[in-house]
Amino acid sequence: MPEVWLRGALAGVPLELQPVVHALLQVDEDIVAHGAALPDTRVWMSPGGAASAGFHLRHLAGSLDRLLTYARGEQLSRAQLAALRAEGDPGLPPESTTSLVSATRAGIAAGIAQARATPVADLDLAREVGRGRLPSTVRGLLVHAAEHSARHAGQLVTTARIVMARDAEAHPGVTGVALANWLEGGLDGDPWHGPSVFAALDGVDAVAAVSAAPDGGHAIWEVVLHMTAWTREVHRRLAGAAPEEPRDGDWPAIGDPSAAAWTAACGALRDANRALAAAVRTLGPAALAATVGGERNPALGSGVSHADMIAGLVQHHAYHGGQIARLARGLRTRG
Repeated sequence: MPEVWLRGALAGVPLELQPVVHALLQVDEDIVAHGAALPDTRVWMSPGGAASAGFHLRHLAGSLDRLLTYARGEQLSRAQLAALRAEGDPGLPPESTTSLVSATRAGIAAGIAQARATPVADLDLAREVGRGRLPSTVRGLLVHAAEHSARHAGQLVTTARIVMARDAEAHPGVTGVALANWLEGGLDGDPWHGPSVFAALDGVDAVAAVSAAPDGGHAIWEVVLHMTAWTREVHRRLAGAAPEEPRDGDWPAIGDPSAAAWTAACGALRDANRALAAAVRTLGPAALAATVGGERNPALGSGVSHADMIAGLVQHHAYHGGQIARLARGLRTRG
């Protein structure tokens, strides 16, 4: 799609103000495309000491608000001056990407509305800027508001690309496609470490699957249900849900121990893994770098990147695949 200014005239906007509104609309699209994709752990990063993406979002919205105030013939309030002083402060806890982007887009929408509503006859009215009451006009303020917003949107895009590229450099070759292949291979393929999970399950019937482990640990059937529950939970988190224990529980109960139920349990694991792998296969660098939840909680698996979470599930598959292989071997030996 061409840039906004090449898409034609905007209905209801005077010719003199078309460039202003075009520029602000383009800024809004750039923020959605690049700023919104930044994970919370990256939005306040300052690569090489440069201003963070979070600062550019705050400053873009704040400056636009201040310039619009001057364009209306008003002076800044104490709240606006306080906001100016706090633009580079992430806060405790740091303001999230979602909150920053939402506030910035609201400011842009207000700027577009004010530009649309400005009578052409008022464009050359005198206006004063800052404590020094420097001379300008309504036209000058609106044009500068647009160009200043475009400048910081460009800096935001560049900063976002730099911090996300660093993630890609830190994890060379780790792509959504690679992770999806590992998920599928470990469960139902030919992993390097030995037999896949379903290769280990080959020949295990419902009676064997429900048999208690000799050491009093979980039965094969319980392990399969546990793996399914966590595969579904990872998929849920990948879709943006807050981390929590799997909806079916950490170790779901077996329930009906029939042959049909065992077949269904194995099918549910395969289906859950395939659905997750299909979603993972589409992920780009920004999505893989996004953080799962807030603070790091090893027991819950939060506070890591999506890539680390998926890699962790691959490891989880391998661990429990080995457990299943050991239990199945023991059952055959006892039999």
